[in-house]
Amino acid sequence: MERTIGAGSSSRRRRDTPEWAWEQALIDAYYDHRWHEVLDPLAAAVRRWEAGELDHVDLARTAGRVRKGVSPIDYVFSQKREMLAPLIEFDEEWSGPWIAAHPRPATGGADAHEGRANDGDQHEAGTPMSDNPISPPAPRDAVL
Repeated sequence: MERTIGAGSSSRRRRDTPEWAWEQALIDAYYDHRWHEVLDPLAAAVRRWEAGELDHVDLARTAGRVRKGVSPIDYVFSQKREMLAPLIEFDEEWSGPWIAAHPRPATGGADAHEGRANDGDQHEAGTPMSDNPISPPAPRDAVL
């Protein structure tokens, strides 16, 4: 059974949209990246331990580092879906190259924030809202 990461919370956007699919691909790729970051060193240590290059104490130390690395992953991926993608995009070292290789889909005249028209809404810093990864969407009745 395949689990969709970040799909547990209700999303205002429909799952059959290109924007939702792009966001899910971002979440899935980052999830994979973060687990590789934590588990690859353990896998290498196990191989070295099996080859007799590490003793059980060194392997236990590596396992301890893995346990510490799990908490941040659990924290990030326990967030509601509407906050998960912006949190991932905040990790610009990883997300920048990924987004460059996987551009956001065109929204067809409406931005990704609750279907509002993309009429050049500006964040207080002067950057377009859709380009600011930590800017929450404005309420539907907000005057922009």
